[in-house]
Parts: sequence; C-alpha cells; structure tokens
Amino acid sequence: MPLKEEPREKEKLDIPRLRMTLEGKFLIATLFIILSSLTPLIVAFFLTVDIIKRESIDLFHREVGATVVIEKAVAAGRSLVSSYRLLEHELEQKNEGIADLFQRTETLEDELHSALDEYADSYTAEGSSSVRDILIRKGRTELLNDETAALSSIKKITKLHEPENATLETLIEAGKFREASELLKNPILPSHETLLADTETLSRITATVVASLGETSDQMIVQLVSSTLIIVIISILLAVGVSTLFVRHLTRPLRNLGQFTEEIGHGNYAAKMPVLTHDEIGTLGATVDHMRKKIQRFITQLQSTYEHEVDHLKEISALKDQFTFIATHELKAPVAAIRWNLDLIKESTAFKKFPADLKQSLTDTEVSILRLNTLVNDLLHVARLEKGTIKPDFQTVDPKTIVEEVIKELGFMSRDRGIRVVYQPAKKIVKLKADPKLLREILQNLVSNAIKYNRVKGEVAVRTGEDDSRAWIEVEDQGIGFTPEEKKNIYKRFWRSERVGDIEGTGLGLYIVKQLTEMMKGEIDLQTKPGAGSTFRVTLPLAKK
Repeated sequence: MPLKEEPREKEKLDIPRLRMTLEGKFLIATLFIILSSLTPLIVAFFLTVDIIKRESIDLFHREVGATVVIEKAVAAGRSLVSSYRLLEHELEQKNEGIADLFQRTETLEDELHSALDEYADSYTAEGSSSVRDILIRKGRTELLNDETAALSSIKKITKLHEPENATLETLIEAGKFREASELLKNPILPSHETLLADTETLSRITATVVASLGETSDQMIVQLVSSTLIIVIISILLAVGVSTLFVRHLTRPLRNLGQFTEEIGHGNYAAKMPVLTHDEIGTLGATVDHMRKKIQRFITQLQSTYEHEVDHLKEISALKDQFTFIATHELKAPVAAIRWNLDLIKESTAFKKFPADLKQSLTDTEVSILRLNTLVNDLLHVARLEKGTIKPDFQTVDPKTIVEEVIKELGFMSRDRGIRVVYQPAKKIVKLKADPKLLREILQNLVSNAIKYNRVKGEVAVRTGEDDSRAWIEVEDQGIGFTPEEKKNIYKRFWRSERVGDIEGTGLGLYIVKQLTEMMKGEIDLQTKPGAGSTFRVTLPLAKK
C-alpha cells in the first residue's frame, strides 16, 4: 500500500530573520541585565556622594562654628585675664600706698588716743586746756595741719565698734584701718583664680567638643559605608530578580517550544502546541506544529501499511510453511525410495559387473540423494519447530551409544574427505536427561559440519563428560573457524559464511541445533578462532540417579 505524499505548503518561516530576531532579543536581554546591574551601583554611588557631601558640609559648619565660639571665648578669657592682671598690678601699687597711709593713720590714731588720754587727765588737773594745746605740748603739730581732719577723726571714734561685715567705705569712715587694709590686700585675686579655673574648664570643654566632633565624624562615615553597602546589596538583588524575570519572560516561548519538540522527539505526536508569541518564534512554532501533523499522518499511514505488509508476510509465511511441510513430506517418501533402491542395486550381484563409470554415477547419485535427504529433514525440522509440534520426550540417555551410531552413519562422508573422526568418552559412564531422537539430530548436524568444513586429512574429536550437575558433549574440528562478526550470526536461519567457498549446505544446521538444545533445557557454546578450528559444546542436565 503506497504512502500518500502530503502537498507541500508554502514556507512561511524566514530563518535569517528568525536568527536576527533571536540575536536581537538576546542582545536586549544582555543589555538589560548589564543596565540593571549597573544602575543600582550608580544610584548608590551618587546617593552616597550626595550624603557625604551634605554631612561633610554640615559637620564642617558645626566644627567651624564651635571653633570660632571657642576661639572667641578663649580670646575673651585671655583678654579678661590680662585686664585683671593689669588691674591687679595697679591695685597692688595703690594698695602699697594705701597700706602705708593706713599705717601712718594708725600711728596717728595711736598718738591721738594717747593725746586724748593726756587731755582727759589734764582736763581734770589743769582746767579747760584745748586739744590743740595738748598736741603742741606733745610736739605733734603735724596733726594740726587740718583741724577739720582731726575733728573728723574724733567724730569717727564712735563708729569703731560697728559690725565686722561693713564695706570698705564704712570701715574707713569708722576708722577700722587694719580691717580695711586686709580687705584691700587681695581684692581681685579670688576672681582672678576663678577666671583661670573657668578658662581651663573652657579648654577642657573645647577638647571634649573637638573629640566628640571627631567621633561623630567617624560614626557618620561608618553609617554611610553601612548604608551604602545595604543599598548596593538590595539593588543587586533587585537587579538580579528583575533580570531573571525579564529573561524568563523573554525565553518562555523558546522553553515552551523546546518542551513541545522534546515531546515530539519522545514519540508523543499527539502533544498540543503551546501558545506562543506572534513573532518569528511563533512562526517557528507553527512550522514545527505543521511538521508534527505531517509526521503524525505519515506515521499513521506507515502503521497502516506496516500492518498490511505484516499480514501479507504472515500469509506468505504460512503458505511457505505449508509448502515446506507438504513438500518435505511429499519428498521424503521418494527420496527414501530412491535411496532404498540404490542400496539394493549396490548390494546386488549385478553391481559388480557394472562398468566403472556407471558405478561412479551411482555413487554420485547416492551422495546427491543424501544431500537431498538432509535438506528435506532440515526443512521438516524447521517447519515443525515453527509450528511448535516438536515435543521432547525426556529419557535417561547414554550419549556414548548415540555418538558411536552417528560416527558410523557418517563414515562414508569422512572416508570420502579423508577425515579421521575420534571419540573420547568420559572415564565414567555419563547419563543425561534428553530426547534421544533430538540428541541424535544435534550430533548429526555438529559432526557433519565438522567433517564438511574441516581441512583436508584433518581430525574431528568428539568428547563426553560432566561438570557438577550438567553433562556435556564437545565436537572439535580443525577447520576454517569463525570470525567474531560471524560468531554473532551462526545461529540464524539460512546463514552461511562467505568463506565456505563451494561447500554445499543449507544454513539451517546450527539453527536447528540451538533450537533443539534449548528445547531440552540445555545450552550451546562455541570456542573458535579463524583458521584454527572450532569447538561446539552442548550442555544438558544430568539424569537423576
């Protein structure tokens, strides 16, 4: 049944354009990934620079402001200290004059007290002498330079006993010159020391402020670096995520198309075409889907044709088997009759009187009949094997008897070729479980092949033995052997090596041997080397004792 060829549709797929489209999309994806990776870094860089700039300016202003304030305070403190030191120096000079004046005043006061005491005494003794007269008598006329001052001093006598916490003015007015002197000795020093202490405190505060500003700057840098790293990491993660989503979106049609083609590659031609884009990738998908439909129709037609051909071959095979079976049965009787008649002729007394050429013709006829009989038997065995009509009849068999009978039957063949057939039985009796007829067929094929394909005047050795629970029969020749490639095909029907030349054969012998051996639960093995002969070993179960 011929296959119907589908009409070709107009090609719609532009391969160069598809390639350019894919390359363009992948280029866009690559650029997008690069920009997605670099943009966060650039943004983070400029943000960091801007933050550092603003914070640096703010920190600079704060440092400058603090420095200016501190410098002004220090300068004011220093100026104040200098002013106080000058004032102290001037006051010290004035204090020295005042102290001298106070000392002189005290001396005068003492003298005045003495004069007053004398005045009091004289007042009672001499009558009403004036203070002036008393001072003149005492030689203290310097006190009379200003009578008003003396009188003023006398008036101030009543204030000598005023409270101790009086001011400098009241102390002087009260005549407490010692207390006034002590008060004037160091009027500025306590404030000076306090100012120096405050200046030192201000210096320490300045150092603390500067150190604090430095620590604040370091902390600010650490925070900026940490913030920048966090921004960069988050930006990279976002870029990777966005790039991944973009690439997935871009390659989704290709992945869907790849899965679709993979399904087709696995033989699922009923797979549905996924929804793709309306660009060149969609065109490619539509082309692949069209190809899938054509392949599906082609496979459907091919399966139909195959089934038809299989049915036809089965019919032919059945006819062949039927013909083979009928032919072998029909040929077997004439062949047997011809062979029987030839044997009668050879055994008759008239055979001795036949001319030599007639005897040779009868011998050739016998050989041909033997080959024909072998062919008929082989075809009959193949037909029976394929029909499954051969059922082994397992018995306890002594292989020695069967081997000797087969060697005797094939003696004419070995003598005609000058081949020596040797039997090497086991040292002890071997009993195996097999069908004697099938075992005879196996040995006839192996020994006849060993004789046919042996070298001239070669030797064939037949051995029997047992290993563990298995019995074995070996047939060894010194013939052409088999190559490794030939060894793979020796058990196929009608197969023959190309190196056999004009040696006649059907190519069915080893096929029958393998089938009959396996039918009796046995195995067959071959050890061979090209040009060095072959050894076939048939292994069968031992009979139970």
